[in-house]
Amino acid sequence: MSSTARGRLIAKLAKLASVTHQAEVEDSDPADHFGYASLQENMQAVANVREMSRRSLWGWCCVKTTAEWSGFRGVTYLGACSYESADAFTDAEGKAQTFEACAALLDNLTEAKVSGQLAADLLSHLRRR
Repeated sequence: MSSTARGRLIAKLAKLASVTHQAEVEDSDPADHFGYASLQENMQAVANVREMSRRSLWGWCCVKTTAEWSGFRGVTYLGACSYESADAFTDAEGKAQTFEACAALLDNLTEAKVSGQLAADLLSHLRRR
């Protein structure tokens, strides 16, 4: 399948799939993820993230994005995230992560097509839309 055709199918899935973004515990230390020019900027960024994480899991998390459609699922993870809220994540990264999860969903549909008629039928239906 060409990259253009693949992109079109992913865009269609993004409209049809049920997508969720869920914050999960991030095991890494925020101090390992900043690369500002000065030590003071790094320390301030880490302090800000730690304060945000005291208020909400979204303050320092790994985000699991799940796209589901017709019994098939695609899942992606984005680690070392720091947001004020789920809405802030959705506004900043939601669309890109939705497309990533839909790409994983398309891959799962394509793999299942080899062994199942349902996936083949769903892919044909998706292409006709």
